[in-house]
Amino acid sequence: MGNAAEERQQDRNNNILGGGVRDYLEREIPRRDTTLTIIKTTAAQDAAAENALIDMAKTRPMLQSDANLAADNCSTRINEALDAAGIAGAGNPAIPGSAGLRLKVDGGLQETPTVIEVPKNSTGFLSSELKAIQQFEPKPRPANIPPPGAAGGTPIVTMPMKTRRP
Repeated sequence: MGNAAEERQQDRNNNILGGGVRDYLEREIPRRDTTLTIIKTTAAQDAAAENALIDMAKTRPMLQSDANLAADNCSTRINEALDAAGIAGAGNPAIPGSAGLRLKVDGGLQETPTVIEVPKNSTGFLSSELKAIQQFEPKPRPANIPPPGAAGGTPIVTMPMKTRRP
């Protein structure tokens, strides 16, 4: 969240909403080591986290590398989304990687998250890694479904513009 200067964005705050995990990882490989932690969640938790992230993207300023960085950074925002999802966490949410330390607790048992290490300048992904991140990739439009507005596609409805009466 907040480090997408070159990618297509739905806002002007360098946030990628609806982007793919693989694209993100491939972009980061030349810059740094990255640890991807997959935490098992419910559909309700996913929706709560997604709604929190969408709200942050709409209402928060772009992340800046200044004195406020310790209080508002990509890690604090992701931890806030996990809080909204009710996923327990501990420690300092401003520290990168702290979101990945959270575990889903069911009946007192903690599930071990899937952890994928992506070293800086690595040259590809293992098939097991690609399979693990596939669930987070945007779903492509099936080839047999026309795009919105095309013949046979979802109709695009526009509302007539109100006119002023003298």
